[in-house]
Amino acid sequence: MKILLVGGTGLIGQEVQQLLQEKLINCIAPGRDELNLEHPESIDSSLKNYQPDIVINCAGYNDPVKAENEPSKCFRINRDAMATLADCCNRQNTTLVYISTYRVFDGIKKEAYSEKDIPNPSGVLATSRWQAEQQISERCPRHIILRLSWVISYKRTNLLKYLLDQISREQEVAVVSDQQGCPTPSEDAARVIVAIIQQLGCGAEPWGTYH
Repeated sequence: MKILLVGGTGLIGQEVQQLLQEKLINCIAPGRDELNLEHPESIDSSLKNYQPDIVINCAGYNDPVKAENEPSKCFRINRDAMATLADCCNRQNTTLVYISTYRVFDGIKKEAYSEKDIPNPSGVLATSRWQAEQQISERCPRHIILRLSWVISYKRTNLLKYLLDQISREQEVAVVSDQQGCPTPSEDAARVIVAIIQQLGCGAEPWGTYH
């Protein structure tokens, strides 16, 4: 198998890349100078150049506050680029694995959300992510969408690392009291993604959306 990894420098992308290398699975992770989600032509050229069997997209616009101030950029990266990527994958008979988010739901439900629940996004970022899922589902039948909650890691900036850093410095920590999430270590997310890749390599066809 040949894997094309988009977003290889992110929290999940780093772990996926390392795990694929350990398992001797051919993985290519082009930098943003080569594959930039804001430039559709770079998406098409990269897939034509590398001819991957599977594309894993771990990249995206992820700042909910900034998204409200620059919605066009957010939709260009999260929705429009995914539509282009899905089209390219479909033309080349390539499987697309897309890392999505719990934000596609409004958070009103008290119990855990299941794959049967209907998304109801609130805000620019959440809406762009849900529309990305729709574009992928419509354009690329060979797709797997994984929805994750709070991704945590000791690497780079994330909610848990921020809180621990503030506490260790004995600084005041300001948090909202009405948010709930399911902390997911980036290493665990990567193990699930690579396990799916290995199943695909054995001929499995687990197309669809998973939590």
